[in-house]
Amino acid sequence: MTAPGPNDIVKILSILGEYPDAERELREKIIREAAPPGSEVVFKHYRESVFRAQMNDYHRSTIAPMYVEKALEGEREGVHAVVGFGTLDLGIEEMRHRLSIPAIGTGRAGIQTARILARRFAIICYDYPHVIMYRKLLREWDGADADITSIRAIDVPLTQQLASREEMRAKFIQLARRAIDEEGAQLILPLGTMIVPGAFSAEELADEIGTTVLDVMAIGMSLGAMLARKGFRPSREAYPSDDEPGRFRQ
Repeated sequence: MTAPGPNDIVKILSILGEYPDAERELREKIIREAAPPGSEVVFKHYRESVFRAQMNDYHRSTIAPMYVEKALEGEREGVHAVVGFGTLDLGIEEMRHRLSIPAIGTGRAGIQTARILARRFAIICYDYPHVIMYRKLLREWDGADADITSIRAIDVPLTQQLASREEMRAKFIQLARRAIDEEGAQLILPLGTMIVPGAFSAEELADEIGTTVLDVMAIGMSLGAMLARKGFRPSREAYPSDDEPGRFRQ
């Protein structure tokens, strides 16, 4: 696909599962507000729900193929990049084998941005199953976690978060201050888009705890738009496809 020109709108695909109406509308609003100037969000939906009290690797593995199919539909229809919603990066690795446009996982993008801005940082996520999944994903993403002081959870189920905003805030602040004061964390990375920016802005939390808090949705959308505008695409040496197998270097 030809990269969009400097005056063209960058079309960014976001893929969502099934949600109750209010929850879906909130997520679409979050995604649109995270999109940088000069971009447009295109939504596709698949018939499976990730709106559950807990998720685990079984759900991740069953949902990934649905993400890939929707991403391929989007590319055929002219989108310039895919940016995942949620920080488990569902289907992102798999779709890179099939797409000729950038595919951005907000979880991995957040990790790499944290490493640019700080030497030591802490991760705060939803619940203990997410802690387990992120420990595994960190090894897949880059194989290193020495600069991560801890991965802790606010322990408010996804299905209860709209009604538990003050509890979420109090637990986030408590965990963040513990990471800063006891572990030497220099930055806080929320891996959970319904924490930041869904419930709170990164700026308001940063003001309260006194150090940088990242918004991975804004990071992912901006990165996707930039890579698309520059015409960058997945490497076939890293992500060989049926049509472009790469050279399979060792």
